[in-house]
Amino acid sequence: MTTNIEEEWKNFRRILNDSFIVFQNNEDTLLELYFLWTKLENPSGLELVEIFSAIPSVVKSLDLTLNSFGRITSAQFTEIFAAFPTGITSLNLSFDSLGRRTNAEIAEIFAAFPAGVTSLNLGDNELRRKTNAELIEVFQTIPSRVMTLELSIRDLYNHTFDEFMLFFKDIPQSIKCLKMSGKSYSPPICYLLSFDE
Repeated sequence: MTTNIEEEWKNFRRILNDSFIVFQNNEDTLLELYFLWTKLENPSGLELVEIFSAIPSVVKSLDLTLNSFGRITSAQFTEIFAAFPTGITSLNLSFDSLGRRTNAEIAEIFAAFPAGVTSLNLGDNELRRKTNAELIEVFQTIPSRVMTLELSIRDLYNHTFDEFMLFFKDIPQSIKCLKMSGKSYSPPICYLLSFDE
Protein backbone atom coordinates (compact mmCIF):
# COMPACT_ATOMS: atom_id res chain seq x y z
CA MET A 1 0.00 0.00 0.00
CA THR A 2 1.37 3.41 -0.97
CA THR A 3 1.67 5.86 1.92
CA ASN A 4 1.06 9.61 1.75
CA ILE A 5 4.79 10.20 2.23
CA GLU A 6 5.59 7.94 -0.74
CA GLU A 7 3.10 9.83 -2.88
CA GLU A 8 4.59 13.15 -1.78
CA TRP A 9 8.06 12.01 -2.73
CA LYS A 10 6.92 10.76 -6.15
CA ASN A 11 5.34 14.14 -6.79
CA PHE A 12 8.45 15.93 -5.54
CA ARG A 13 10.74 13.96 -7.87
CA ARG A 14 8.44 14.55 -10.82
CA ILE A 15 8.44 18.32 -10.35
CA LEU A 16 12.16 18.65 -9.67
CA ASN A 17 13.01 16.36 -12.60
CA ASP A 18 16.58 15.93 -11.34
CA SER A 19 17.22 19.68 -11.61
CA PHE A 20 18.20 20.03 -7.96
CA ILE A 21 20.38 18.11 -5.55
CA VAL A 22 18.56 16.63 -2.57
CA PHE A 23 20.52 15.01 0.25
CA GLN A 24 18.59 12.39 2.15
CA ASN A 25 19.06 9.37 4.39
CA ASN A 26 15.66 7.80 4.66
CA GLU A 27 12.59 9.07 2.89
CA ASP A 28 10.25 7.97 5.65
CA THR A 29 12.13 9.86 8.36
CA LEU A 30 13.71 12.72 6.42
CA LEU A 31 13.83 15.90 8.47
CA GLU A 32 16.24 18.13 6.52
CA LEU A 33 16.17 19.26 2.91
CA TYR A 34 18.99 21.16 1.21
CA PHE A 35 18.84 23.39 -1.87
CA LEU A 36 22.43 24.59 -1.75
CA TRP A 37 23.46 26.86 -4.63
CA THR A 38 20.75 25.51 -6.89
CA LYS A 39 20.06 28.76 -8.74
CA LEU A 40 16.49 29.04 -7.52
CA GLU A 41 16.44 32.56 -8.95
CA ASN A 42 15.94 31.07 -12.42
CA PRO A 43 12.49 29.47 -12.08
CA SER A 44 9.50 31.79 -12.06
CA GLY A 45 7.61 32.53 -8.87
CA LEU A 46 4.82 30.15 -9.89
CA GLU A 47 7.33 27.39 -10.62
CA LEU A 48 8.90 27.84 -7.20
CA VAL A 49 5.46 27.64 -5.56
CA GLU A 50 4.92 24.34 -7.37
CA ILE A 51 8.34 23.05 -6.33
CA PHE A 52 7.96 23.95 -2.67
CA SER A 53 4.38 22.70 -2.54
CA ALA A 54 5.80 19.28 -3.35
CA ILE A 55 8.15 19.16 -0.35
CA PRO A 56 7.14 16.21 1.85
CA SER A 57 5.30 17.19 5.00
CA VAL A 58 7.85 15.40 7.21
CA VAL A 59 10.56 17.99 6.44
CA LYS A 60 11.40 20.16 9.47
CA SER A 61 14.53 21.99 8.27
CA LEU A 62 14.89 23.78 4.93
CA ASP A 63 18.25 25.13 3.75
CA LEU A 64 18.12 27.66 0.89
CA THR A 65 21.74 28.83 1.13
CA LEU A 66 23.26 30.59 -1.91
CA ASN A 67 20.04 31.15 -3.81
CA SER A 68 19.89 34.85 -4.53
CA PHE A 69 16.25 34.74 -5.67
CA GLY A 70 17.18 37.77 -7.73
CA ARG A 71 14.05 37.91 -9.84
CA ILE A 72 11.62 36.93 -7.12
CA THR A 73 9.56 39.80 -5.73
CA SER A 74 8.64 40.06 -2.05
CA ALA A 75 5.01 39.37 -3.00
CA GLN A 76 6.09 36.17 -4.73
CA PHE A 77 8.12 35.25 -1.65
CA THR A 78 4.89 35.41 0.33
CA GLU A 79 3.30 32.88 -2.03
CA ILE A 80 6.40 30.67 -1.94
CA PHE A 81 6.59 30.59 1.86
CA ALA A 82 2.86 29.83 2.00
CA ALA A 83 3.64 26.71 -0.02
CA PHE A 84 6.16 25.41 2.53
CA PRO A 85 5.20 22.50 4.78
CA THR A 86 3.67 23.93 7.94
CA GLY A 87 5.95 21.80 10.10
CA ILE A 88 9.17 23.58 9.13
CA THR A 89 10.95 24.89 12.23
CA SER A 90 14.38 25.79 10.83
CA LEU A 91 14.95 28.06 7.81
CA ASN A 92 18.36 28.92 6.34
CA LEU A 93 18.41 31.97 4.04
CA SER A 94 22.15 32.64 4.25
CA PHE A 95 23.98 34.08 1.23
CA ASP A 96 20.64 35.03 -0.37
CA SER A 97 21.37 38.75 -0.93
CA LEU A 98 18.52 40.01 1.23
CA GLY A 99 20.54 43.16 1.97
CA ARG A 100 19.95 44.30 -1.61
CA ARG A 101 16.24 44.58 -0.91
CA THR A 102 14.44 47.49 0.75
CA ASN A 103 13.49 47.17 4.39
CA ALA A 104 9.82 47.11 3.40
CA GLU A 105 10.49 44.11 1.16
CA ILE A 106 12.45 42.33 3.90
CA ALA A 107 9.64 42.95 6.39
CA GLU A 108 7.14 41.47 3.93
CA ILE A 109 9.35 38.40 3.45
CA PHE A 110 9.82 37.91 7.20
CA ALA A 111 6.09 38.22 7.81
CA ALA A 112 5.46 35.38 5.36
CA PHE A 113 7.64 32.83 7.19
CA PRO A 114 5.89 29.57 8.11
CA ALA A 115 4.36 29.93 11.57
CA GLY A 116 6.51 27.17 13.05
CA VAL A 117 9.92 28.69 12.22
CA THR A 118 11.89 29.14 15.44
CA SER A 119 15.44 28.99 14.02
CA LEU A 120 16.56 31.45 11.34
CA ASN A 121 19.89 31.84 9.56
CA LEU A 122 20.45 35.25 7.91
CA GLY A 123 24.23 35.04 7.67
CA ASP A 124 26.10 36.72 4.80
CA ASN A 125 23.12 38.52 3.31
CA GLU A 126 24.97 41.74 2.44
CA LEU A 127 23.37 43.50 5.39
CA ARG A 128 26.46 45.71 5.55
CA ARG A 129 24.76 47.69 2.78
CA LYS A 130 22.31 48.92 5.41
CA THR A 131 22.83 51.99 7.57
CA ASN A 132 22.73 51.59 11.33
CA ALA A 133 19.09 52.72 11.50
CA GLU A 134 18.10 50.46 8.59
CA LEU A 135 19.77 47.44 10.15
CA ILE A 136 18.01 48.01 13.46
CA GLU A 137 14.72 48.20 11.57
CA VAL A 138 15.49 44.87 9.88
CA PHE A 139 16.12 43.21 13.24
CA GLN A 140 12.89 44.63 14.64
CA THR A 141 10.88 42.92 11.87
CA ILE A 142 12.19 39.42 12.67
CA PRO A 143 9.16 37.38 13.78
CA SER A 144 8.84 37.20 17.56
CA ARG A 145 8.52 33.41 17.48
CA VAL A 146 12.15 33.05 16.31
CA MET A 147 14.29 31.83 19.21
CA THR A 148 17.62 31.14 17.46
CA LEU A 149 19.14 33.65 15.04
CA GLU A 150 22.37 33.25 13.09
CA LEU A 151 24.21 36.24 11.62
CA SER A 152 27.63 36.82 10.08
CA ILE A 153 30.25 39.14 11.51
CA ARG A 154 31.06 40.12 7.91
CA ASP A 155 27.64 41.77 7.71
CA LEU A 156 28.46 43.96 10.72
CA TYR A 157 32.19 44.66 10.45
CA ASN A 158 31.76 48.21 9.11
CA HIS A 159 29.74 49.33 12.15
CA THR A 160 31.17 50.75 15.36
CA PHE A 161 31.12 48.89 18.67
CA ASP A 162 28.40 51.20 20.00
CA GLU A 163 26.27 50.49 16.93
CA PHE A 164 26.93 46.78 17.34
CA MET A 165 25.60 46.92 20.90
CA LEU A 166 22.49 48.73 19.68
CA PHE A 167 21.82 45.86 17.30
CA PHE A 168 21.72 43.47 20.24
CA LYS A 169 19.23 45.69 22.06
CA ASP A 170 16.88 45.69 19.08
CA ILE A 171 16.94 41.97 18.42
CA PRO A 172 13.52 40.53 19.41
CA GLN A 173 13.50 39.41 23.03
CA SER A 174 12.16 36.03 21.96
CA ILE A 175 15.65 35.20 20.65
CA LYS A 176 17.53 33.23 23.26
CA CYS A 177 20.52 32.21 21.16
CA LEU A 178 22.36 34.51 18.76
CA LYS A 179 24.89 32.65 16.62
CA MET A 180 27.70 34.72 15.13
CA SER A 181 29.78 33.10 12.40
CA GLY A 182 33.11 34.46 11.19
CA LYS A 183 34.64 32.63 8.27
CA SER A 184 32.46 30.83 5.73
CA TYR A 185 31.24 27.47 6.97
CA SER A 186 33.03 27.85 10.32
CA PRO A 187 31.04 26.65 13.35
CA PRO A 188 29.16 29.65 14.75
CA ILE A 189 29.41 30.71 18.37
CA CYS A 190 26.14 30.79 20.28
CA TYR A 191 25.63 33.75 22.61
CA LEU A 192 22.86 33.15 25.13
CA LEU A 193 20.88 36.35 25.44
CA SER A 194 19.03 37.71 28.45
CA PHE A 195 16.98 40.86 28.64
CA ASP A 196 16.15 43.08 31.56
CA GLU A 197 12.48 43.26 32.41
